[in-house]
Amino acid sequence: LAMTPLAFGLQQICEGFVWMGRHHSDAALVQTASLVYLQFALFFWPFWIPFSILFLQSSWWKGLIIGSLAFLGLVGGLTLSLPLIFNPDLMEISDLSHSIQYEFADSPALRLMPWSVWKLLYLVVVATPILMSESKEVVVVGLALNLLAVVSHFLNAFAFISVWCFFAAILSTYLCYFFAKLAPKSNHGWHG
Repeated sequence: LAMTPLAFGLQQICEGFVWMGRHHSDAALVQTASLVYLQFALFFWPFWIPFSILFLQSSWWKGLIIGSLAFLGLVGGLTLSLPLIFNPDLMEISDLSHSIQYEFADSPALRLMPWSVWKLLYLVVVATPILMSESKEVVVVGLALNLLAVVSHFLNAFAFISVWCFFAAILSTYLCYFFAKLAPKSNHGWHG
């Protein structure tokens, strides 16, 4: 879980390259950076978040539920991301209102279920394990993440992936504070 802010940082760097590619009309850079960005968004997070929360649990039944959600995130993530890896031309990238819009409407995954259902399942897979955490600080992150998903959906539905990931990246910096608080105090001063 402590690696989450670093992974969000890498994802946001990828989106920075998407912006650079769009600014310089570099279609190859836009496509490559978008593909990496979407691998984080569609594949990595739905698996990583439940998987990392799993290690914070002492309850076997919570572990079973969260482990099942991690598996569901893995399968769902692969279903969404693999078609884009094999056929990056499925992606349509545009910028609207200072946000990146990632479209992949022709993806086989969206023939299985509409995007609105995928988004709801995604939120369940990512947020439920956080809300089930035994740590109150982690639960606060989950509540904020759900609130930010609602705000992103209603204010920027056209660029939901970009906006919610940006908010989640900022929110993940709270984890740095949380883990710094848990770190043992050390005394590395000079003794005379």
